[in-house]
Amino acid sequence: MKSFTAWNETKANAKALDIAGLKYVIADCTRAGEAAFDLESNGCPVIKDQGYYHDERGIYSAELHKRLGTKSKPKANRLRFPHSCANCIYLGSVTLERGYHELYFCKSDTKFHTLLARFGKEEIEYRSGETGGYDITSPELVVAQAIAKQKGLL
Repeated sequence: MKSFTAWNETKANAKALDIAGLKYVIADCTRAGEAAFDLESNGCPVIKDQGYYHDERGIYSAELHKRLGTKSKPKANRLRFPHSCANCIYLGSVTLERGYHELYFCKSDTKFHTLLARFGKEEIEYRSGETGGYDITSPELVVAQAIAKQKGLL
């Protein structure tokens, strides 16, 4: 897991890029995450997993939206834990054993998508899992997956 210092460095890197650079890095993070997922799925160890690249893509996407003056979520002002990934669709919230979570479906250009369950305001306070993978095990993500299926996203 990346440290807060490393995430702040990533934010600083995002601020230093122009619009074209941000778009390039967002696409690159998507491709790198897909490659990491494929490697892991085939039993190959990776240093940075798919979730790492998803997190980075979220930081660069947030900076791009900030610069363009766009919002990724029309209901963001009503959410407890703002989430700025341009590819995510808000699914709703749930309160289970581990507390309150806001659920998201992150659309990908591939057959694998990501489900997220945010439980805090910090960028790293969430659980995530790939829809085509083996990691949809936490109760929050199971609920998110059921809602995504119900909405026709899966």
